[in-house]
Amino acid sequence: MRLIGAFLTLCVALAVLKAAATVVALVVVAAVILSAITRPMETAGCLLLFALLGAIGQYPMAGLLVAGGLAALGVGRRT
Repeated sequence: MRLIGAFLTLCVALAVLKAAATVVALVVVAAVILSAITRPMETAGCLLLFALLGAIGQYPMAGLLVAGGLAALGVGRRT
């Protein structure tokens, strides 16, 4: 009986953690949508940065080439 009670307690705790993770994910999505409405260029730049960091983590050489190309474009555009 004690084992069943502990198992049910753990199941309830996992359900609460799942609900909390869902709420956090919804808040993050709402924040991205709100920031895309109020500041679209900054939001696009931030999302591009996250995509670039993901590419560098997954494909280091290709990601670094893209980052170098973007840096060269940025320097070339300034002058």
